[in-house]
Amino acid sequence: MKKKPSQRLLVFLLMFSMIFGFGSFGIVNAEPITAESIYEVSMNDAVAAVGTMVTMDVSIEAGTGFSATQLVFNFDPAKLRYVAPAKVSDTKGLDLKAFELDNGAGSLVTNTNDALAGQITIGYINMEPFTTGGNIFKLSFEVLPGAVGTVPNDIGMVVKEMVNDVGVPIQTTVKSGTVSIEVPLTGIALNKTAGTIVKGGTEQLTVSYDPDNTTDDKTVSWSSANTQVATVSDTGLVTAVGGGACDITATVGSFTATYSATVTVPLTNIALNKMSASMVKGASDQLSVTYNPVDTTDDKTVTWTSSNTNVATVDASGLIKAIGGGTATIRATVGSKITECAVTVKIPLTQISLNKTASVLKINGTDNLAVTYNPIDTTDDKTVTWTTSDSSVATVNNNGVVTAVKAGTATITAKVGSLTSTCSIKIGPLAPANFRNTERTNNSATLAWDVAQGAESYNVYKDGMIVNTAPITELQYKVEGLTPKTQYAFTVRSVGNGQESESSSTVSVKTMGNPVNLSVGTATGAAGKNVILKVDISGNSTISASQLIAGFDSQKLEYVTASAGSIAEGGTIVSNLVGNEVTIGYMNLTPLVEQGTFIELEFKIKEGVEDQNLPITLSSKELVDENGFDLIPVITNGEIQVKNIKLGDVNGDGEIRAFDALTALQIATQKIIPTANQKYAADIDGNGSVTAFEALRILQVATGKIVGF
Repeated sequence: MKKKPSQRLLVFLLMFSMIFGFGSFGIVNAEPITAESIYEVSMNDAVAAVGTMVTMDVSIEAGTGFSATQLVFNFDPAKLRYVAPAKVSDTKGLDLKAFELDNGAGSLVTNTNDALAGQITIGYINMEPFTTGGNIFKLSFEVLPGAVGTVPNDIGMVVKEMVNDVGVPIQTTVKSGTVSIEVPLTGIALNKTAGTIVKGGTEQLTVSYDPDNTTDDKTVSWSSANTQVATVSDTGLVTAVGGGACDITATVGSFTATYSATVTVPLTNIALNKMSASMVKGASDQLSVTYNPVDTTDDKTVTWTSSNTNVATVDASGLIKAIGGGTATIRATVGSKITECAVTVKIPLTQISLNKTASVLKINGTDNLAVTYNPIDTTDDKTVTWTTSDSSVATVNNNGVVTAVKAGTATITAKVGSLTSTCSIKIGPLAPANFRNTERTNNSATLAWDVAQGAESYNVYKDGMIVNTAPITELQYKVEGLTPKTQYAFTVRSVGNGQESESSSTVSVKTMGNPVNLSVGTATGAAGKNVILKVDISGNSTISASQLIAGFDSQKLEYVTASAGSIAEGGTIVSNLVGNEVTIGYMNLTPLVEQGTFIELEFKIKEGVEDQNLPITLSSKELVDENGFDLIPVITNGEIQVKNIKLGDVNGDGEIRAFDALTALQIATQKIIPTANQKYAADIDGNGSVTAFEALRILQVATGKIVGF
């Protein structure tokens, strides 16, 4: 039925809006048209290389009669890039262009807004329906480096809409296009370029392609340059046939790769013409090597060695020469293969001797005896039997070690077979042990030691010179006539069996300086009061450091302090109280040379102590001069006299009166010489002296002006 012009215009507007995204218009009063067939819309398949252009044609079967269509194309933008033609009309296929020549040109629109995302849309309308079929569109793409291999449906096509000239949809099927990427082969390589194969062995060769994803034919042809040496299968398996070398070649198209094969026939073992030989010194014997297999390709060079060239040697031809007694192994080495011949050479023993014929030992001392053999390289049994003539004097073990037991003489015998040799052993005493200095003065030193085994007497040495004029039979000796403050080195030796022992350990002795008198004074005091004791020194020695220990009754006395006396001012004094003893340490760079008060000791008499004398004992732990020499202390002990005298009762009548104050004033002004009791009663503040102020205080107490002191 021929369409009315109004219907054709309505269809044209409908198609126009469809292509440009305005949607579909409703068709009013249009005659119903029903599609009776399904038509295929297809794209071609193409092959292209990376970096080249590929054109995809879109075709449709004849008879569709479409007047408007909208096709959507999807592709991978990492592999393909859409290239728009210089003219929009170039997107039209050849058959579509031919149709338009006869029926008028249609309108084509390409939407490339989403081309970078992999999508383009083509819309086309024509007032005249396309009925001839054939190529309607063509699209150009650049193949990008990301494209590899053949990817099905590289360009997917969707018929979004296709209608005839009155707007009836046309049923279609779609065949999308596929772009296969062409990758040419540029070269080949083998997994190995050279190798050694043992006869009968194999080596698998494989080919790698460059590039690996080539689309060219990958069929490999294998060949061997010498099949008498090696063959190769169609799969590249090389089999070693015989000794030698040849090339295995792989060919793919115009490309080749070569494997250089070397086939070896390995040596499996070697043997000698004899495995043992018994020889005499000076004789010779010939050895020779046989090879298995005889056609081995391995190096057949023989290296000859002897395990003991003092017994037998071997030259480069395998000739053995017997040099000396014993056993040796002659070894033949070919590569890693070894075979041996055991050689024995004998030499008889004619004489033995010891390394010494006599030895002098101390008790418990040892000596090593050794046997020498003549000839030295004898092959006879060299076992030595050792014996002693007197095991109570000296013993010998199986190794020839002689041990001295006591003073005396013994003979040591070595026996080898029927041959003997002897050594005479003479044993002296041990050196004295625990040598020590037991006492010293400013001019003598007493030395002592423990008894030494085998000793009959002893000799004492001073600075290397013997000091005793007769043998010493005691275990101590006093050396006299020494110089004060002098250092000496002493040793002692044992004498016995006509021998003198080694020296004992050295004892160093410093003689002491001259005596120093240390005198502790006497002090008087009452319970609850402090008293001061003076320690005076006298003598002709100088003192630079000391440690003195003062002993006292700690139940009745309390130690207060120690201070330097009048001649020790400027020195340093330190005291340490432990129980009922106080240690007083003193030092001064300037030695004491004067005589007088050295140290003052202050004690407090405890409450409740009755009248009595409390001894103060002094001992010297250390007393040295400026050179570190000890001085001899001569000590006189002192005491504290406790007298319970009433303060202020100077005259001792039991009362405090004005007369007591007068007597105190006389003492203060030195008009009278007080007794010890008077001085103590008048010394109100206990500082050791009496003043006019103390006399005034006694008068104030006597008159009742003040109460107590």
